Amino acid sequence: MDQQPPLPPKRPLSAFFQYKKAVFEEVKSQNPDMKLTDITKVISQMWKNLDEVTQKSYQEWYRLEIQAYEEKYGKIPLVCNQAYSSMPLVQAKEEDQRED
Repeated sequence: MDQQPPLPPKRPLSAFFQYKKAVFEEVKSQNPDMKLTDITKVISQMWKNLDEVTQKSYQEWYRLEIQAYEEKYGKIPLVCNQAYSSMPLVQAKEEDQRED
């Protein structure tokens, strides 16, 4: 039985998702009957209305996290749209073309 290759390490959360993580519980507690999708819409609107300085601080945090991630793990190549595949998309296309 073939074992699936290990998944690459998870990348850092984007600036928006880091913001969402920071405010989610507060928004949820203020709106206890609201569905998750509606809470996400509220947070998305809050992000859009957030002052530029605060948004830039989250974006800078993300830039530094990505930089540290890439220093530690290197850039992870684009993968095929198959579960647990670690084959780069370009390599998969080249192999498909060789079979023709």
